[in-house]
Amino acid sequence: MKSSKRVSTFNWDTVFAIPISKVNNIIKEEKSSPTSFNLKDEYNDFSGKFGDWQIVTGGDGNSIRFNIPILNFKTNINDDFLKVIFGFESADLEVQVKLNYLPHDEFLNTSSKERLYDLKIRTETSSSLDPVVIGNSLKNIKGAFHEKLEQNLFIDIIDILTETSMRQIVTWLRLNLREFNHIFNVVNLNLYIDKEEPWSWCKPSYIDYAYADIEGNLDKSLLGVLCMTGGRKGGIEHPQKLDSNVIPEDSESGFLISEERFLKEVLLPTLPKKFTNSSVDDYEIINSNNESGKYKYTLRLKDNKSIELDKVKAEGNEYTPTMKSLELNLIEDTMKLETYVETPITLGVTAYCRTINEYRIVLSKNKKGEQTLDYEEVRKPTILKGTINEGSIFPWIIAVLEIISLAILSTITSGATLLIAGIVVSLILGILSFTPQMLESWNVTTSPSIDLLLKNTTSQIVWKSSDIFKLNSASLVGPLRLGGSFSLKEV
Repeated sequence: MKSSKRVSTFNWDTVFAIPISKVNNIIKEEKSSPTSFNLKDEYNDFSGKFGDWQIVTGGDGNSIRFNIPILNFKTNINDDFLKVIFGFESADLEVQVKLNYLPHDEFLNTSSKERLYDLKIRTETSSSLDPVVIGNSLKNIKGAFHEKLEQNLFIDIIDILTETSMRQIVTWLRLNLREFNHIFNVVNLNLYIDKEEPWSWCKPSYIDYAYADIEGNLDKSLLGVLCMTGGRKGGIEHPQKLDSNVIPEDSESGFLISEERFLKEVLLPTLPKKFTNSSVDDYEIINSNNESGKYKYTLRLKDNKSIELDKVKAEGNEYTPTMKSLELNLIEDTMKLETYVETPITLGVTAYCRTINEYRIVLSKNKKGEQTLDYEEVRKPTILKGTINEGSIFPWIIAVLEIISLAILSTITSGATLLIAGIVVSLILGILSFTPQMLESWNVTTSPSIDLLLKNTTSQIVWKSSDIFKLNSASLVGPLRLGGSFSLKEV
């Protein structure tokens, strides 16, 4: 989980993941596992006890494997081919299951805008090709006993008895799987999204889950909640996958907000507020995905568009810079803004300027000592300037070029600052209809705390009812990544 490289949401709007070791601890603490089992009918006569069910490695995507300790098992096998009493003191049964979201029992008011959904083991299926439980193995058998049998030397009776016992226990599980009544998490699903409300752009409107097996290590392997927000739904382009770096270093859990949400709903509306001769229709967001299915989004000025910037006075004349290209990317922990501007100076001579501005988001504190968000410059802005010549270069042109370059750099740099401030304000306050003046006057010392952000993002998903999410990390990794730990709620 230690990485500063780009992390993917695999096209989901938000992702919230915790390690499998944490999930297993919660299962034990909640005492969710059934304690015993028995089945007696015309085909079966067996009984036993369960230990704590625990997730083990080997699953993928929507499939999760459990190790189920079996204790004091005894079966009376009585069929046409085998009649024997068999049992053992202990063994490990590995099964494979899937999960699904079901409406929370206590919240069934369909008129409400919100409804709670529980992630639980799937207990029903519509296809015999997709059973609710698959038995993988019954191993580590200790204290086995059975009656003496006359047996064919080519048949290993223990193998037959083991296979029969596993089939019997899996039969019970398929009939009674709901007795493992564990709720892995609860999600507050928004049935209706009012796009004018604060935080509407990040509230869950569609949910799924994913398991990621990472290096065969339960401390690294993940269970995650996958959400579309703002009224959007999931589809074929939203796989049940988790990036191995969802959780930052020194954190117990990780929450991602996709870069597409920033670019489309935060940064895009901010651009015309700085570059007033443009509209949102002048820009576009493009995406591409590599072989691993990880999406990369870019906010850019459309190819057939250009934007007039503020006029610049130099050497007694006015000049009009025109932005020919703008490209904004969220790369690893950095917001990178690249622009190209041309300014006609005189017949046959055009000045050009290429600029690069880079900022990052950091976790900080306001004057009250509360956690909040801030931003910092990654490095000083860079500028590449020159002329496109079809005529002679005179000394006065060089002077004009210098003045224009400084003016453009100032304009673009203030624009970049406005954009990164827009991210911070949107995250802290949840609003998109801010003014440039609000962003320019923003100050970390007087900034509100980050509590509203957590209330409307991480708090929409509960892993354990007695725990609250404590933030200890906030940064861009492509998406915004919030890292934290869980602690008991104060009573």
